[in-house]
Amino acid sequence: MAIFLKTVTILALVFAIGCSGKTGFEPDDFPTYVEQDGVSLKIGYVENSNDPHPTASISFCVPEKGRAILTLINATGYLVKVLYDEEREVGCEIVYYDVTNKDGEPLKNGIYLVRIQFSDVVDFKVIVFKF
Repeated sequence: MAIFLKTVTILALVFAIGCSGKTGFEPDDFPTYVEQDGVSLKIGYVENSNDPHPTASISFCVPEKGRAILTLINATGYLVKVLYDEEREVGCEIVYYDVTNKDGEPLKNGIYLVRIQFSDVVDFKVIVFKF
């Protein structure tokens, strides 16, 4: 039941953001943090002038040693790509993401969720891509 309620909450958040008039990556929106039980997640934006596709920077911090898993999920719950899956020491890590799926194809416009899992903590951050 808890997973169902969390899913409904996430979908409501996605709907609210989708209706808020946001148009995707907007520099004034960053940095954005989510913090739960000492685990923090920050979504950033870096544009590489040599590449026609943007690059997202995603940083996270963990309060103790353990396995951190960072994934990108589309709004329907489909796993798009595993961004990070390693044992971590205490501290922060920055992951640069080239905005492609697990097959290397560029993502389409849409709403995605960045999911971080560390120990028993699972949290999400909404990211909107509009190219």
